Amino acid sequence: MSLFGRLSFVIRSWANALLNRVSDPKAELDYSYEQLRDELQAINRGIAEVTTQKKRLEMHRTRLRSNVEKHDDQVREAIRQDRDDLARRALEKKHTTTEQIADLEEQIERLQATQDQMVERQVALRGRIEGFRTQKEVLKARHEAARASARVAESFSGVGGDLTDVNRAIERATERTEQMEARAAALEELRRPAPSTTYSPKATRSTANWTVSQQITESSRNSRI
Repeated sequence: MSLFGRLSFVIRSWANALLNRVSDPKAELDYSYEQLRDELQAINRGIAEVTTQKKRLEMHRTRLRSNVEKHDDQVREAIRQDRDDLARRALEKKHTTTEQIADLEEQIERLQATQDQMVERQVALRGRIEGFRTQKEVLKARHEAARASARVAESFSGVGGDLTDVNRAIERATERTEQMEARAAALEELRRPAPSTTYSPKATRSTANWTVSQQITESSRNSRI
C-alpha cells in the first residue's frame, strides 16, 4: 500500500470512529426508550394523584350525605316539637349541603374522565414501549452486525495493500538471496587451487622432435610441387 493509501485508510478509520462516538445508534435508542419509560412513570404518578383526589372528594361527599340525613332527622324532630324555626334552619342547612354534594359530584365526574383518559394513554404507552423495546433490541443487533461487517471490510481493504507489500518484500529478499548465493559460489570457485602441471624434459623433447619432423615433411612436399 502506498503512503497516500495508508494515510487515507487511517483518516477514514479515524473519521468512522469519531462519527460512531458522536452518533451512537445504540445510545440513541436506549435514550429514547428511557424517555418513554419516564413518560410512563409520569402518567402513573398522574393517575395515582387523580385517583387520590377523587377518593378524597368521594369521602367528603359521603360525609355530606350523612349530614343530609342528619338534617332530615332535625327537620322531623323540629316538626314534632312544633318548632318551625328549627325546621326551617335544618332545611336551609340541608339545601346548602345538597348543593355542595352536587358540586362534588361534578368534580368527581371530571376527575373520573381525566383518570379514564390517563389510563387509556397508559395502556397505549405500555404497548408502544413494549414494541419499541423489541424493535430496539433488533436494531441494536443489526447495528452490531453492520459494525462487525464494516470492521471486517476495513480490515480486508487494509490487508490487500499490506499483502502486496509483503509479496514485494519476499521477491526482493529472494532476489538478494539468489545474488548472495551466486556470489558465494563464485568466491568459492576462485578460492579453489588450480590443477598442478609437472615439467617433463622428455615430453618437451618429444614435442620438439615431432614439430621438426612435421616441418621437414611439409618442406619436402612443397619442393616436389
